[in-house]
Amino acid sequence: MTALAARRKVLTISSMLVLSNFISSVVNAQDSWFARVDLQTFTSQFSDAATSRDSLGNAGMFLRADYLERGGFTIGFNRTALDLDDGSSVDQDNIFLSGRVALTPDGIDGRITLRADGYNISNDAIDEADSVAAGTAQVSYLNFSETFYVDLGFTRSEYRGGQALAGRLDIDQFTPTIGFALNQQSDWVQVRGYFIDVSNASGANLPDSTSAFELKWTHWLRPNGFLNLNNLRFSVLGGERQFGVDHDAATIFNLAELQTGTLSVGGEWVFGEQNRLMLLVGVEEYESRQGSDPYRGPFLYLNFAHEWQ
Repeated sequence: MTALAARRKVLTISSMLVLSNFISSVVNAQDSWFARVDLQTFTSQFSDAATSRDSLGNAGMFLRADYLERGGFTIGFNRTALDLDDGSSVDQDNIFLSGRVALTPDGIDGRITLRADGYNISNDAIDEADSVAAGTAQVSYLNFSETFYVDLGFTRSEYRGGQALAGRLDIDQFTPTIGFALNQQSDWVQVRGYFIDVSNASGANLPDSTSAFELKWTHWLRPNGFLNLNNLRFSVLGGERQFGVDHDAATIFNLAELQTGTLSVGGEWVFGEQNRLMLLVGVEEYESRQGSDPYRGPFLYLNFAHEWQ
Protein backbone atom coordinates (compact mmCIF):
# COMPACT_ATOMS: atom_id res chain seq x y z
CA MET A 1 0.00 0.00 0.00
CA THR A 2 1.41 3.39 -0.97
CA ALA A 3 1.77 6.27 1.48
CA LEU A 4 -0.99 8.13 -0.38
CA ALA A 5 -3.34 5.16 -0.12
CA ALA A 6 -2.56 4.79 3.58
CA ARG A 7 -3.33 8.46 4.23
CA ARG A 8 -6.56 8.17 2.23
CA LYS A 9 -7.58 5.14 4.30
CA VAL A 10 -6.87 6.91 7.61
CA LEU A 11 -8.74 10.01 6.42
CA THR A 12 -11.76 7.95 5.35
CA ILE A 13 -11.96 6.04 8.65
CA SER A 14 -11.44 9.23 10.68
CA SER A 15 -14.20 10.99 8.72
CA MET A 16 -16.60 8.11 9.36
CA LEU A 17 -15.83 8.11 13.10
CA VAL A 18 -16.50 11.87 13.24
CA LEU A 19 -19.74 11.34 11.29
CA SER A 20 -20.72 8.52 13.64
CA ASN A 21 -20.31 10.79 16.66
CA PHE A 22 -22.28 13.53 14.92
CA ILE A 23 -25.14 11.17 14.03
CA SER A 24 -25.18 9.84 17.59
CA SER A 25 -25.57 13.35 19.00
CA VAL A 26 -28.33 14.20 16.52
CA VAL A 27 -30.27 11.00 17.27
CA ASN A 28 -29.97 11.52 21.02
CA ALA A 29 -31.36 15.04 20.60
CA GLN A 30 -34.12 14.15 18.12
CA ASP A 31 -36.54 11.29 18.76
CA SER A 32 -37.50 11.17 15.08
CA TRP A 33 -34.10 9.79 13.96
CA PHE A 34 -32.83 6.21 14.04
CA ALA A 35 -29.15 5.40 13.49
CA ARG A 36 -26.98 2.31 13.39
CA VAL A 37 -23.26 1.61 13.03
CA ASP A 38 -21.98 -1.78 11.81
CA LEU A 39 -18.43 -3.05 12.25
CA GLN A 40 -17.73 -6.18 10.23
CA THR A 41 -14.94 -8.56 9.32
CA PHE A 42 -14.71 -11.42 6.84
CA THR A 43 -11.97 -14.00 6.37
CA SER A 44 -11.59 -16.88 3.92
CA GLN A 45 -8.86 -19.43 3.26
CA PHE A 46 -8.09 -21.23 -0.03
CA SER A 47 -5.92 -24.33 -0.28
CA ASP A 48 -6.83 -25.81 -3.68
CA ALA A 49 -4.19 -25.93 -6.41
CA ALA A 50 -6.81 -24.80 -8.95
CA THR A 51 -6.51 -21.19 -7.77
CA SER A 52 -3.68 -18.75 -7.17
CA ARG A 53 -5.57 -17.36 -4.16
CA ASP A 54 -4.25 -18.14 -0.69
CA SER A 55 -6.45 -16.11 1.65
CA LEU A 56 -8.83 -13.16 1.65
CA GLY A 57 -9.61 -10.78 4.49
CA ASN A 58 -12.00 -7.87 4.75
CA ALA A 59 -12.89 -5.29 7.39
CA GLY A 60 -15.40 -2.49 7.13
CA MET A 61 -17.66 0.03 8.78
CA PHE A 62 -21.17 1.17 7.79
CA LEU A 63 -23.18 4.09 9.15
CA ARG A 64 -26.94 4.19 8.62
CA ALA A 65 -29.40 6.96 9.53
CA ASP A 66 -33.17 7.04 8.96
CA TYR A 67 -35.70 9.81 9.59
CA LEU A 68 -38.93 8.30 10.91
CA GLU A 69 -39.94 5.84 8.15
CA ARG A 70 -39.65 8.39 5.34
CA GLY A 71 -36.08 7.85 4.16
CA GLY A 72 -32.44 7.80 5.05
CA PHE A 73 -28.87 7.21 3.94
CA THR A 74 -25.95 4.80 4.45
CA ILE A 75 -22.20 5.42 4.17
CA GLY A 76 -19.70 2.57 4.20
CA PHE A 77 -16.01 1.82 3.82
CA ASN A 78 -14.41 -1.61 3.28
CA ARG A 79 -10.75 -2.63 3.14
CA THR A 80 -9.93 -5.96 1.44
CA ALA A 81 -6.61 -7.82 1.28
CA LEU A 82 -6.16 -10.79 -1.06
CA ASP A 83 -3.00 -12.85 -0.52
CA LEU A 84 -1.76 -14.97 -3.44
CA ASP A 85 0.21 -18.20 -3.28
CA ASP A 86 3.31 -16.59 -4.83
CA GLY A 87 3.63 -14.27 -1.84
CA SER A 88 2.17 -11.18 -3.51
CA SER A 89 -1.06 -9.47 -2.45
CA VAL A 90 -3.83 -7.23 -3.75
CA ASP A 91 -5.15 -4.41 -1.52
CA GLN A 92 -8.53 -2.91 -2.28
CA ASP A 93 -10.65 -0.03 -0.92
CA ASN A 94 -14.41 0.18 -1.40
CA ILE A 95 -16.51 3.27 -0.64
CA PHE A 96 -20.29 2.85 -0.53
CA LEU A 97 -23.02 5.51 -0.55
CA SER A 98 -26.76 4.85 -0.48
CA GLY A 99 -29.94 6.94 -0.20
CA ARG A 100 -33.59 5.93 0.06
CA VAL A 101 -37.02 7.52 0.12
CA ALA A 102 -40.18 5.77 1.36
CA LEU A 103 -43.59 6.49 -0.16
CA THR A 104 -47.06 5.51 1.09
CA PRO A 105 -49.47 6.23 -1.80
CA ASP A 106 -53.21 6.18 -1.14
CA GLY A 107 -54.87 2.91 -2.01
CA ILE A 108 -51.73 0.78 -1.50
CA ASP A 109 -51.51 -1.36 1.63
CA GLY A 110 -47.79 -0.93 2.09
CA ARG A 111 -44.67 1.13 1.63
CA ILE A 112 -42.81 1.71 -1.63
CA THR A 113 -39.11 2.51 -1.24
CA LEU A 114 -36.93 4.07 -3.91
CA ARG A 115 -33.23 3.42 -3.33
CA ALA A 116 -30.03 4.45 -5.10
CA ASP A 117 -26.55 3.04 -4.33
CA GLY A 118 -23.10 4.03 -5.47
CA TYR A 119 -19.84 2.06 -5.23
CA ASN A 120 -16.26 3.09 -5.93
CA ILE A 121 -13.45 0.53 -5.76
CA SER A 122 -9.73 1.06 -6.22
CA ASN A 123 -6.96 -1.53 -5.93
CA ASP A 124 -3.36 -2.18 -6.86
CA ALA A 125 -3.95 -5.31 -8.95
CA ILE A 126 -2.21 -5.77 -12.29
CA ASP A 127 -4.44 -8.35 -13.96
CA GLU A 128 -7.73 -7.23 -12.40
CA ALA A 129 -9.45 -3.89 -13.01
CA ASP A 130 -7.71 -1.20 -10.98
CA SER A 131 -10.92 0.83 -10.65
CA VAL A 132 -14.59 -0.12 -10.49
CA ALA A 133 -17.57 2.19 -10.34
CA ALA A 134 -21.14 0.93 -9.97
CA GLY A 135 -24.58 2.43 -9.52
CA THR A 136 -27.77 0.67 -8.45
CA ALA A 137 -31.41 1.74 -8.71
CA GLN A 138 -33.95 -0.31 -6.77
CA VAL A 139 -37.69 -0.08 -6.16
CA SER A 140 -39.24 -2.23 -3.42
CA TYR A 141 -42.60 -2.86 -1.80
CA LEU A 142 -43.29 -4.07 1.77
CA ASN A 143 -46.84 -4.40 3.07
CA PHE A 144 -47.72 -2.75 6.37
CA SER A 145 -48.03 -6.07 8.19
CA GLU A 146 -44.46 -6.90 7.01
CA THR A 147 -45.43 -10.33 5.69
CA PHE A 148 -44.72 -9.78 1.97
CA TYR A 149 -41.85 -8.06 0.15
CA VAL A 150 -40.83 -7.66 -3.49
CA ASP A 151 -38.16 -5.58 -5.24
CA LEU A 152 -36.48 -5.08 -8.59
CA GLY A 153 -32.96 -3.76 -8.85
CA PHE A 154 -30.72 -2.73 -11.75
CA THR A 155 -26.96 -2.21 -11.48
CA ARG A 156 -24.51 -0.86 -14.06
CA SER A 157 -20.85 -1.58 -13.25
CA GLU A 158 -17.88 -0.12 -15.12
CA TYR A 159 -14.47 -1.82 -14.89
CA ARG A 160 -11.39 0.06 -16.06
CA GLY A 161 -7.78 -1.11 -16.46
CA GLY A 162 -6.40 -4.59 -15.91
CA GLN A 163 -4.59 -6.75 -18.44
CA ALA A 164 -6.87 -9.77 -18.07
CA LEU A 165 -10.04 -7.71 -18.58
CA ALA A 166 -8.94 -6.20 -21.91
CA GLY A 167 -9.00 -2.71 -20.45
CA ARG A 168 -12.75 -2.11 -20.07
CA LEU A 169 -15.94 -3.94 -19.16
CA ASP A 170 -19.49 -2.66 -18.76
CA ILE A 171 -21.78 -4.99 -16.82
CA ASP A 172 -25.55 -4.90 -16.33
CA GLN A 173 -27.27 -6.80 -13.53
CA PHE A 174 -31.00 -7.32 -12.88
CA THR A 175 -32.05 -8.63 -9.46
CA PRO A 176 -35.73 -9.49 -8.89
CA THR A 177 -36.50 -10.44 -5.27
CA ILE A 178 -39.46 -11.82 -3.35
CA GLY A 179 -39.76 -12.36 0.40
CA PHE A 180 -42.54 -13.56 2.71
CA ALA A 181 -43.21 -14.42 6.34
CA LEU A 182 -44.27 -17.84 7.62
CA ASN A 183 -45.35 -19.40 10.92
CA GLN A 184 -46.94 -16.26 12.35
CA GLN A 185 -43.91 -14.21 11.31
CA SER A 186 -41.39 -16.36 13.16
CA ASP A 187 -39.78 -17.21 9.79
CA TRP A 188 -38.75 -15.09 6.82
CA VAL A 189 -37.88 -16.53 3.41
CA GLN A 190 -36.29 -14.49 0.61
CA VAL A 191 -35.47 -15.56 -2.96
CA ARG A 192 -33.36 -13.36 -5.26
CA GLY A 193 -32.29 -13.86 -8.85
CA TYR A 194 -29.05 -12.52 -10.35
CA PHE A 195 -29.08 -12.01 -14.13
CA ILE A 196 -25.79 -10.52 -15.35
CA ASP A 197 -24.73 -9.45 -18.86
CA VAL A 198 -21.12 -8.57 -19.72
CA SER A 199 -19.98 -6.38 -22.61
CA ASN A 200 -16.66 -7.13 -24.35
CA ALA A 201 -16.77 -10.59 -22.77
CA SER A 202 -15.00 -12.34 -25.65
CA GLY A 203 -12.03 -9.95 -25.52
CA ALA A 204 -11.60 -10.70 -21.83
CA ASN A 205 -12.22 -14.47 -22.22
CA LEU A 206 -15.37 -14.30 -20.05
CA PRO A 207 -18.92 -15.66 -20.46
CA ASP A 208 -21.39 -13.25 -22.07
CA SER A 209 -23.91 -13.74 -19.28
CA THR A 210 -24.39 -15.57 -16.00
CA SER A 211 -27.38 -16.22 -13.75
CA ALA A 212 -27.83 -17.48 -10.21
CA PHE A 213 -30.50 -17.77 -7.53
CA GLU A 214 -30.10 -17.15 -3.83
CA LEU A 215 -32.32 -18.43 -1.01
CA LYS A 216 -32.18 -16.91 2.49
CA TRP A 217 -34.10 -18.13 5.53
CA THR A 218 -34.27 -16.48 8.96
CA HIS A 219 -35.95 -18.04 11.99
CA TRP A 220 -36.58 -16.01 15.15
CA LEU A 221 -36.32 -17.89 18.44
CA ARG A 222 -38.13 -17.45 21.72
CA PRO A 223 -36.39 -15.44 24.46
CA ASN A 224 -33.81 -17.40 26.48
CA GLY A 225 -33.82 -20.11 23.83
CA PHE A 226 -31.01 -22.10 22.22
CA LEU A 227 -27.65 -20.50 23.17
CA ASN A 228 -29.60 -17.29 23.91
CA LEU A 229 -29.78 -16.65 20.17
CA ASN A 230 -32.27 -14.13 18.81
CA ASN A 231 -32.41 -15.73 15.35
CA LEU A 232 -30.89 -18.42 13.14
CA ARG A 233 -29.89 -17.83 9.50
CA PHE A 234 -29.35 -20.04 6.46
CA SER A 235 -28.35 -19.03 2.94
CA VAL A 236 -27.61 -20.91 -0.27
CA LEU A 237 -26.67 -19.67 -3.75
CA GLY A 238 -26.64 -21.82 -6.88
CA GLY A 239 -25.96 -21.24 -10.56
CA GLU A 240 -23.22 -19.02 -11.97
CA ARG A 241 -22.50 -15.48 -10.81
CA GLN A 242 -19.65 -13.33 -12.08
CA PHE A 243 -19.07 -9.67 -11.17
CA GLY A 244 -22.20 -9.82 -9.02
CA VAL A 245 -23.39 -7.00 -6.77
CA ASP A 246 -25.03 -8.01 -3.48
CA HIS A 247 -27.45 -5.25 -2.44
CA ASP A 248 -27.98 -6.62 1.07
CA ALA A 249 -24.28 -6.87 1.88
CA ALA A 250 -23.31 -3.75 -0.14
CA THR A 251 -20.58 -5.84 -1.78
CA ILE A 252 -19.21 -6.18 -5.32
CA PHE A 253 -17.63 -9.50 -6.34
CA ASN A 254 -15.24 -7.69 -8.68
CA LEU A 255 -12.44 -10.27 -9.02
CA ALA A 256 -12.87 -12.19 -12.28
CA GLU A 257 -13.65 -15.63 -10.87
CA LEU A 258 -16.88 -17.50 -11.61
CA GLN A 259 -18.87 -18.09 -8.43
CA THR A 260 -20.82 -21.35 -8.68
CA GLY A 261 -22.18 -21.76 -5.18
CA THR A 262 -22.33 -20.51 -1.61
CA LEU A 263 -23.64 -22.11 1.58
CA SER A 264 -23.74 -20.39 4.98
CA VAL A 265 -25.33 -20.86 8.41
CA GLY A 266 -25.22 -18.68 11.48
CA GLY A 267 -27.07 -16.74 14.09
CA GLU A 268 -27.49 -13.39 15.80
CA TRP A 269 -27.41 -12.39 19.44
CA VAL A 270 -29.11 -9.27 20.83
CA PHE A 271 -27.66 -7.56 23.91
CA GLY A 272 -30.06 -5.13 25.54
CA GLU A 273 -31.94 -2.87 23.15
CA GLN A 274 -29.00 -1.43 21.22
CA ASN A 275 -26.35 -4.06 20.47
CA ARG A 276 -26.31 -7.01 18.07
CA LEU A 277 -23.68 -9.60 17.19
CA MET A 278 -23.96 -11.82 14.09
CA LEU A 279 -21.78 -14.81 13.25
CA LEU A 280 -21.90 -16.67 9.91
CA VAL A 281 -19.77 -19.59 8.72
CA GLY A 282 -19.89 -21.11 5.28
CA VAL A 283 -18.14 -22.08 2.09
CA GLU A 284 -17.96 -20.51 -1.38
CA GLU A 285 -17.22 -22.39 -4.61
CA TYR A 286 -15.57 -20.82 -7.66
CA GLU A 287 -14.14 -21.76 -11.04
CA SER A 288 -10.76 -20.27 -11.84
CA ARG A 289 -10.45 -17.95 -14.82
CA GLN A 290 -7.40 -19.97 -15.94
CA GLY A 291 -9.33 -23.24 -16.13
CA SER A 292 -12.58 -25.02 -15.36
CA ASP A 293 -11.45 -26.76 -12.17
CA PRO A 294 -13.62 -25.69 -9.21
CA TYR A 295 -12.16 -24.69 -5.87
CA ARG A 296 -13.67 -23.84 -2.49
CA GLY A 297 -12.97 -21.38 0.27
CA PRO A 298 -14.46 -21.74 3.77
CA PHE A 299 -15.23 -18.38 5.37
CA LEU A 300 -16.20 -16.71 8.62
CA TYR A 301 -18.17 -13.45 8.89
CA LEU A 302 -18.60 -11.41 12.06
CA ASN A 303 -20.73 -8.28 12.45
CA PHE A 304 -21.26 -6.05 15.50
CA ALA A 305 -24.01 -3.41 15.36
CA HIS A 306 -24.94 -0.61 17.74
CA GLU A 307 -28.23 1.27 17.36
CA TRP A 308 -29.47 4.67 18.51
CA GLN A 309 -33.19 5.44 18.54
